[in-house]
Amino acid sequence: HRGVGGALVLDGRLHTGSSGLALEVGHLTVDPGGRPCHCGSRGCLDVEADPLAFLEAAGRPPGPEVSLLDQSRELIAA
Repeated sequence: HRGVGGALVLDGRLHTGSSGLALEVGHLTVDPGGRPCHCGSRGCLDVEADPLAFLEAAGRPPGPEVSLLDQSRELIAA
């Protein structure tokens, strides 16, 4: 799963919050009528900032998912 994340550092220490999810920004609603999210809501930052959403907004059909491992191998081989 890919998405938007963050961290909260207070006084030089990582703050996790009571549930371990401090600064979980991926499920902030940025477009109430937006794309459906796997969390069950719509328009979450995770899905609105996803590369597939940008491709769709640009009118370009999304291609196959690109593997970061494959990209790394190609860079190492070059």
